[in-house]
Amino acid sequence: MRNQRRRPEGAPGAALLLCLLLGALLSLAPGCLGQAGLSALDADAGGGGAGAGGGGGGGGGLTGGTTDGGVVVYSTDLPCDVYAVLSSSCWACHGNNPANGAPQSLVTPAQLQTMSPTYAGQTYGQRAVARMALAAAPMPPNGSGWPVPTAAQQAAFSAYVSAGEPAGQCIVDAGTTVVPDAGSGGGHDAGTDAGTGTGGGSDGGVVVDIPCDISTIVSTYCWTCHGPQPGGGASFSLVTDAEFKAVSPLYPGQTYGQRAVVRMADTALPMPPSPNASVPSADQTTFSAWVSSGMPSGTCTTDGGFPDAGPPDPLNDSPRCTSGQSYTGSEGSTMRPGEACVACHQARGGPGFNIGGTVYPTGHEPNDCVASSAAGAVVTVKDSKGVTASFTANGNGNFSGSASLTFPITAVVTFNGKSRAMTTAVASGDCNSCHTQTGANGAPGRVTLPP
Repeated sequence: MRNQRRRPEGAPGAALLLCLLLGALLSLAPGCLGQAGLSALDADAGGGGAGAGGGGGGGGGLTGGTTDGGVVVYSTDLPCDVYAVLSSSCWACHGNNPANGAPQSLVTPAQLQTMSPTYAGQTYGQRAVARMALAAAPMPPNGSGWPVPTAAQQAAFSAYVSAGEPAGQCIVDAGTTVVPDAGSGGGHDAGTDAGTGTGGGSDGGVVVDIPCDISTIVSTYCWTCHGPQPGGGASFSLVTDAEFKAVSPLYPGQTYGQRAVVRMADTALPMPPSPNASVPSADQTTFSAWVSSGMPSGTCTTDGGFPDAGPPDPLNDSPRCTSGQSYTGSEGSTMRPGEACVACHQARGGPGFNIGGTVYPTGHEPNDCVASSAAGAVVTVKDSKGVTASFTANGNGNFSGSASLTFPITAVVTFNGKSRAMTTAVASGDCNSCHTQTGANGAPGRVTLPP
């Protein structure tokens, strides 16, 4: 079925054909206008007026600038069918600013063409093909709530990768992607790109209107569901200052910010829901104080888009031994950092414990590398019944101990007042069995200090 939308008088070009939505995924032909109408972060702020915003920009991401009957639209440098798969199934983690432990962005052809540092001879695009089809450890992960690409979509994506991940062009409505641009004048969305076209500069410093400490808390614990495109059953976003100040329709007299304070502290019905990691008490105190003060706006400069990354994430660093020292000592609590200690102790009759691993300063450190700079980091695990137990990393980065826990568990690493949360529950406390140098069973790499 074809529909036509009339442009305002004087707008350039003929009326564009609208593409049909196929289920929950977009299936767009190159150059078509996606009619998703999804909520974006300041959807009208990313592009200028017709003919004004969004010049060519740098090598990828979204370039904004034209309008279509009052609707801001963006152009990507991916073919529409590839954009549909990645935006729906991958960008929640592999967006402009990798999240939930993802080691890299998969937003532009250049990023898909980049060679994987851990799989020699394979591009990230080729690794994506392999992981989409890997039933044992698929991407997106089981239980994430993000749709696994269909067989037909996997075949189309595989054909695109086999063709060398060529650039394309897809025009989409503002808000159809989970990595919207919050800048003005139609700039690039990819912080790694060097935009050069008129109105299409780099996003190297996007400003959001909530304080940085609040942005860090909500991006870590809330935005998976309450991001600019609500997901996981959430019906509203909690991204902008105005959204936190909006009054809840279900709780008259209370703002969404006030409701967030209540739900963070509600052990019977918490947010984020179990088995996801709960918001640490220190972060709850910080957030509650902001809400009590009237939720004043702030100016937090983020790294190239949504969500706020702050400093570069050490999880994404290239493989290396940061300390330059390898363990050579005798048996003890500091022995063999990085190795699967629980399994090893069980196999060799060592002291028994059900939680153990190593915290590293970066995400891809080799076995036996001494992680002295992670000493003092606290790993707090939470089981399926809400029971928590904490373990402190020793001088080599190792942590271990036993606790009465009902698996599966999640974990939070806290260091110098900052936290990194593992939101996917796992059935084992042998952390290094998955958090290897290259990552196994869906883990992105080592248990890593927060940025």
